[in-house]
Amino acid sequence: MNTKFLNVSQGLCFTLLAVMAFLSSCTAELDSPGLLSGMEGGQEVRLELKVPGASGNKSTSRAVDSNVESTVNDLYVLAFKGETDEVFEYYKKAEKSTAKDKEEWKVKLPTPGYKQNFVLIANAEGADDYGLKTGIESLKPGTKLSEVKKQLQALLTKDEQKSGFNAASAASHTPFTMYGQTGLTTIEKEEVNAALAVSLYRITARVQVYLGAGGAGLANFKPESVRLYNFSDRGQVIPAELAGAVTAPSVPEGAQLCRGEARYTMANNKLENSIYLFETAQPAEGAEDNHLSRPCLVIGGKYDGAESPTYYRVDLWYKNTAGQTEEIIYRDVLRNSSYNVTVTAVTGPGYGTEDEAFRAKRADIQADVQAWDETDLGDIAFDGKNFLGIGTMEFTVGKFGEGGMIQTVTSSPGLTWTATLLNENGEGTPDWIRFDNGEGTTATGGNAGGTSQKKENVSFTVQPKPEGVTGNRTALMRFKAGNLQVDAKVVQDNSEQVFIRLVSDETVDILDEDGQTNQIRVEYGPANTELVWVLKQDEELGIGLQESYADGTETGGTLKNEKTIDVPTNMLPQTDKAFVTGKATMMLLARGQNGDAKMVKVQLQQSKLGIELVRKIVYAYGVDETVYVRSNFDWTATFDKPTGQLAELTNGFTQEQFEGVATDESDNDNAKVVFSMNFPGFKGRMLPATIKFRSKDTGEEYELGLNMVDVFEYDKIYYEVSKGYIRTFKEVYEGEYPDGLSSKEGWYLPTKEQALKLTGLTQTATWTNDKSLSDDSPGKTEKFDYWSLKYGTNLDHTYEFKANCASNGQWISYGKVGHFRVYTTEGKCGPDKIPAVRWRATGGVKGSVTFAYQAHDQKHCTWCTAYEWPSMFGWRYVPDTQWGSVTITWGQTYTTTMNVTTSMGVSYSGNCKHFLRDNYPKGNSAIQGELKWTGEASQNTYYLRKIGTAKN
Repeated sequence: MNTKFLNVSQGLCFTLLAVMAFLSSCTAELDSPGLLSGMEGGQEVRLELKVPGASGNKSTSRAVDSNVESTVNDLYVLAFKGETDEVFEYYKKAEKSTAKDKEEWKVKLPTPGYKQNFVLIANAEGADDYGLKTGIESLKPGTKLSEVKKQLQALLTKDEQKSGFNAASAASHTPFTMYGQTGLTTIEKEEVNAALAVSLYRITARVQVYLGAGGAGLANFKPESVRLYNFSDRGQVIPAELAGAVTAPSVPEGAQLCRGEARYTMANNKLENSIYLFETAQPAEGAEDNHLSRPCLVIGGKYDGAESPTYYRVDLWYKNTAGQTEEIIYRDVLRNSSYNVTVTAVTGPGYGTEDEAFRAKRADIQADVQAWDETDLGDIAFDGKNFLGIGTMEFTVGKFGEGGMIQTVTSSPGLTWTATLLNENGEGTPDWIRFDNGEGTTATGGNAGGTSQKKENVSFTVQPKPEGVTGNRTALMRFKAGNLQVDAKVVQDNSEQVFIRLVSDETVDILDEDGQTNQIRVEYGPANTELVWVLKQDEELGIGLQESYADGTETGGTLKNEKTIDVPTNMLPQTDKAFVTGKATMMLLARGQNGDAKMVKVQLQQSKLGIELVRKIVYAYGVDETVYVRSNFDWTATFDKPTGQLAELTNGFTQEQFEGVATDESDNDNAKVVFSMNFPGFKGRMLPATIKFRSKDTGEEYELGLNMVDVFEYDKIYYEVSKGYIRTFKEVYEGEYPDGLSSKEGWYLPTKEQALKLTGLTQTATWTNDKSLSDDSPGKTEKFDYWSLKYGTNLDHTYEFKANCASNGQWISYGKVGHFRVYTTEGKCGPDKIPAVRWRATGGVKGSVTFAYQAHDQKHCTWCTAYEWPSMFGWRYVPDTQWGSVTITWGQTYTTTMNVTTSMGVSYSGNCKHFLRDNYPKGNSAIQGELKWTGEASQNTYYLRKIGTAKN
């Protein structure tokens, strides 16, 4: 059977939606109480509505017919600003007109000059307690779209919560609310004949019931009633998914399931266009009685001639046979979808009451449930199991013909279809219409072996009428799949409709050189048709457009006009990227005096050709190494047979040559080369290699280099080894990495065991990740003091700071003497010189270590505060810059003695006779101070990075 649904024609192949998206055409507004300050004014815009399931509409129609499900009675436009969680700015109510025998919707929108997203809501007005209109009017500017989604809900009335969604008749029904959106659009000022093309989607789902295939009936069962259980009391108007067809229900907050008493009468073994419900989610699996919360049907009728009715439960489910075991999948109820239940067999009596059947988990009834999304469906053939649908039932084309027209075909899972062009009588092949697929008179499609419905576009072209052909001519576009068949008409009349067609190519490749002139040629008509052309540069990188270029317009004076548009270009700007492609799009709009318009677009692209390797290092550890390639041209690649040391690392390509495609992806398997690598062991080699590329288009050759590196193996794991870095123990101890390396990139110091093996291969020591100190090391800081030192006493003090070894197994001593103070003790007298202090470092160091020392004085005459000590009385001050230093090399023991050779004395004072004087031979002194480690011992350091594991 054929089931008809309303759908706006898809024949508007070049609708002004494209003009809006591309030329940023715009509008003004009608009166709107939600308008923000500064948003007043604007220009009128036409709303081109595409409504789901609208049949019988010709391709020139700009509105919908009177089918109840798809009629638009009122229309609100909501404006949002932003690209993520948009912010609501205002709403406008559109007005309907019937000018030119066409039903049109128009609205005035402000022109703020930035991108906005427009959401359209149709049929918000209805019963007083429906509430959606009030919800729209109460929206506050600044509210985020996510909150608007929560606020705008469609509610069942109290009666409907019991009896179900009211679809009693065309004169008495709940509004079939629809929504749609435009996507981000910039509204510009003073755009003539501006339009927004928007697809609308119903927020409800529909359930249809057939007894037998297509309602043919069953011999042993006479249906009487259908009852709907567990339907939601409200629907969220704007869904979570705004791209058209949804994949999951958007159930609003506060939604309640209604068990109700929604009963419907079956007539002639069918129940159509009666059961409607809002989106409903299936309950979570696991609960013992969750079947009592599932949306389902209970079908009542008389079985096998019985006098009393019997009842059967039917769930909305299907069997998933894709896995190893068969699985029952319960369907969520999704908006804008039709659920078609076909009862294929009744094998026994059901339950005595509806409630008993509802509570049961199984019944003696077999039913097949088909679900399809009604987006772009106009005419549908359905046999109870499979369906085949088309988007447009009739196209009307003027005598100038039209190219690139689109028919949308939707088929059920596993179905394949064939399309044939026929004369009006269903016989023979017309010579004036062709599919744009190379075959010409036939097209094929479908989803053989698929598990979901498939939507496809079929493109076709209608040729201009020859001279002398005056009557209308009609062709059939017949789609067949098994016993399913749907037809679409294509009628070419004598109307002089606006037309535009490209004479030059749809894509223009621009040479990347200065002083180029690129031409775009079009034909358009009829007479007095305005041609407008606008070039829009790509936001990321445009073409090298010369300043002399300007968009333009002209009006044709004949039936068919020709226009050549010059696009002058220079080279693309310089960049450090290996390759770039600048893009632009030219939109060409033909606009007639009656407001009709058609548009074509031309893609312009200008490329700086180039090619690069995603990685420039490959490793020799016995496995194939893949190198992905990025470029803006198709290529072939070769690699010369390796020789010498390079042959120890690689055997070259795994095949004679590779071919690749243009891509900017870093992991495209159609753009790669593969090396066969050996494992020669680690010798610290990094050898250059060259890959030769040739462009398939131009033949130009490119050579790209990369390095091949041998690797270090330890415990069946392969590591990349860094170059050697001279690092101090302090840098190692504190985890400081050299420039170019980091732990985030996977680099780390080797363990002691790895380092010992690595040292055996390189004959070079390295620090390890063992940062612990020797058990007999005193620590990072050692304080000391020596008292009662007599004149002339020498002090020996040895300070050994030990850290665990590097990879050569040696102990290392290192350090620096810092803040070492020598001063006299308090008392009535003191020596004439500070005693000598001797420091000795034993054990030696690897590399070089600096020991520094200093002596300086300090006053201790606390009762002589009237004088400025020490400078006032001749104390010698040793500044910090007079540190001495000595370098100790590996294996050397060094002993040094520090003396203050200059006498430190004071002038004689009657008030302080006991103070120091030159050559005063009496008294004693003390030495106090501290030694601080600075970790300056340095040596070669290697870092490792894991790259792979040995094959078993």
